[in-house]
Amino acid sequence: MGLREELAVVGHALINQDHCEHLMAEFTDEHFVNKEIQFLFRLMQEIVSSGRRPKYGEIIANHTHLIGVAGQAWEEAKASLDADKDFESVRKEHRKRCYRKLAEHMMRLTEKDFEEEEAESLIESIIPHATQGKTDEYMVSAEKGADMALEALIEARKNPGQINGVRLSYDATGGAPVGFQSLDYTLNGLRGGDLIMIAAESGHGKTALAMNLTRIMSYHNGRSVYYLNTEMDITQMFQRWAAMATRIEYQNFERGEVTDGEMERYMEWHEKVRKSPLEVSRIPSLSPKLTKALAKRYMRKHGKLEALIVDYIGRMNHENVRNMAEYQILSAITKELKEIAMELDIPIIALAQLNAEGKLEGAKKMKNECDGLFFFRPKTTKSKNEEGETITVTSDSEYYLIKEKVRRGSTEGAIHCEFHKKYQFIREV
Repeated sequence: MGLREELAVVGHALINQDHCEHLMAEFTDEHFVNKEIQFLFRLMQEIVSSGRRPKYGEIIANHTHLIGVAGQAWEEAKASLDADKDFESVRKEHRKRCYRKLAEHMMRLTEKDFEEEEAESLIESIIPHATQGKTDEYMVSAEKGADMALEALIEARKNPGQINGVRLSYDATGGAPVGFQSLDYTLNGLRGGDLIMIAAESGHGKTALAMNLTRIMSYHNGRSVYYLNTEMDITQMFQRWAAMATRIEYQNFERGEVTDGEMERYMEWHEKVRKSPLEVSRIPSLSPKLTKALAKRYMRKHGKLEALIVDYIGRMNHENVRNMAEYQILSAITKELKEIAMELDIPIIALAQLNAEGKLEGAKKMKNECDGLFFFRPKTTKSKNEEGETITVTSDSEYYLIKEKVRRGSTEGAIHCEFHKKYQFIREV
């Protein structure tokens, strides 16, 4: 078993348009062991990419060295009694090769001292190839889709106006919402599959904003949140969160200038935060594959992951960077983060940096992948200096969260925020 089925599936694609679409949609050249069949398959891919259908006569006329393998493929397809069985047989053999490859790599890995993440990354790099082509589970009929929409509507009508996803605000004493209630209504909460990007210029609060969102979700609302940072020390992260929650100046922690009264507030925060499901990692060499492996590890440990924060895209690595410009690398990373959000059914908040002109490198493609894109900018005003010249004055505490893209809502109206830098505390005004 093997060669006959490989020839047959390519032959089916040369004979029948539906089988051709099936082959192009669900197979790669890695599904084939025979080198001649691989070459024929790649040629058929090129023909399809040019908008034409691969035809047996055209192939053997223009590529005489393929007459033998194309002829065998044609004959095997004609002699086959069950095309679907041939396709499944090739898929099955490919999966077995992938599992065998995984076993061999795992054996080599276990011969040395290794980190758990290495094994998870190895699994992630091989297993997706083994499961490629299993698309039936993603196909939903109109009947089922309509029923799902009706059930969602019935459930939503039980609590009209309620935020359905993960909230980015919380109810303070007395019931007044605190945090980013306008962001809640803009997005209707974070949902599984969401990729939300927040971008700001260097030094203008993108990490502080992300950490405030994390504080609200985990500390105040008890949500399962995982914060991935590429550069900040773990101790500094928690000191920032302590400053936000206790209103003790952030710099005082490093200097040890904390009064007895402030220490009481700190210990109250300390006891509560250590019981939250928040987890953090500092990984300077973060990649999309490692991000996915770590997210799955969190889910195995806690049972669920309700929000993943990635701080930030500009410092992430990508394995395929040959001949790619920086904006292309950023776009590729963004695309993979969106795929992770959808596959694991989790919302991801990813931070990005604006350049000196206030623009996002790779903005168009990155924006296309996002369910929400927000720019965090300080308020600016025009003023006259002593010489009578018009100058731009940048506020140190007033900021706007500008809606560049909102897939589920409107981009009208910026969200006005106040930034208390000595506490690293940000909230909507």
